Amino acid sequence: MTTKAPYIRAVCLMGLTELVAEQGHDLVPLMAEAGLPVAALKNIDMLIDFRRVQAVFEMAAGRFDMPDVGLRAAARMQPHLPNAGPVVALARFAPNVREWLRDVLVYWGLHTNAYRPELIENTGDGVAIGRWHPAEPVVWPRQFTEHMMFNQVAMTRHAADRPDETATVVRFQHGAPADVSAHAEAFRCKVEFGCEYNESVFPTSVLDYPTGRLLTPLRSTVRRYVQHRIDRLDSYDVTYATNVALTITAMIGSRKTDITSIAEVMSVHPKQLQRLLAQEGTSFSAVLDDVRSTMARDMVTNSSAPVGSTCVSRSPCAMARLACCSARKGRLHRLASQNPASNATSTVPSAARPSPWY
Repeated sequence: MTTKAPYIRAVCLMGLTELVAEQGHDLVPLMAEAGLPVAALKNIDMLIDFRRVQAVFEMAAGRFDMPDVGLRAAARMQPHLPNAGPVVALARFAPNVREWLRDVLVYWGLHTNAYRPELIENTGDGVAIGRWHPAEPVVWPRQFTEHMMFNQVAMTRHAADRPDETATVVRFQHGAPADVSAHAEAFRCKVEFGCEYNESVFPTSVLDYPTGRLLTPLRSTVRRYVQHRIDRLDSYDVTYATNVALTITAMIGSRKTDITSIAEVMSVHPKQLQRLLAQEGTSFSAVLDDVRSTMARDMVTNSSAPVGSTCVSRSPCAMARLACCSARKGRLHRLASQNPASNATSTVPSAARPSPWY
């Protein structure tokens, strides 16, 4: 990673947005104050500054008198976890929790570069550890850290279809708050603070829990995830191509974006899906390439993500568009540095600029 700020996908704001609105508040002013693009509230695939996301959670806790806002925002997404569609859907393709977690570790590289998750199995005392390594050697502030940890526990319970499963202990680097009753309710296990790592410890036997049989609830989770995307669109084109594109976008980075996997998630036979797309004058490969190209363009244009991290770009067409967009962005930056005054008088949000190559 370069010296650019660590980033995370804007889907991490799901739960917080809904919770704040339900309490009669508006998250937009806090987003603006923290320097986050308001567009991220609709474009949940946008890569945004991780430290600013942490700041928004902390501001929401203080400004709106919600000291447990991180935990409450994560709880707001249960029991269906619309914020975790692709992560939970990966369980459909894994035989057990162990293999599911390994797939999730790969997927997480697309979601963020702000931290690296690690699964530690061989501890020697019958437990495994899910540990989070920050990209920067700092102790994270409380709210988003607790939000992230509760989401991790909830996803594991959901993927294994064991809603009553508990960890042995959950550990946080930050200090203990005055009231830990919300933590007891959320994790239902021992919670420790001021620890060396942010991590959850659980019996190794959890890794052998089966997951692959749970097709119906997993389909339901992905459908809710896609519906959540639709609800954020300014307009919705009701076509199979649009629904396929939304599902691919939800699953991109999971290595499960082939037509067989997408058709299975959508509850349709692959051949039938291809016929339906053909009736609309397109094909699965065309939709997939367009999704990859669009996401690659957005990564380069609207985030600090380095080109090498854009694993959505795996087709020649997407790579060509990505290279063109990256070069254009580089030229704009060079021109701005050579003529700051000219740039200051013609500042236009990158999302509003026309793309001549697209």
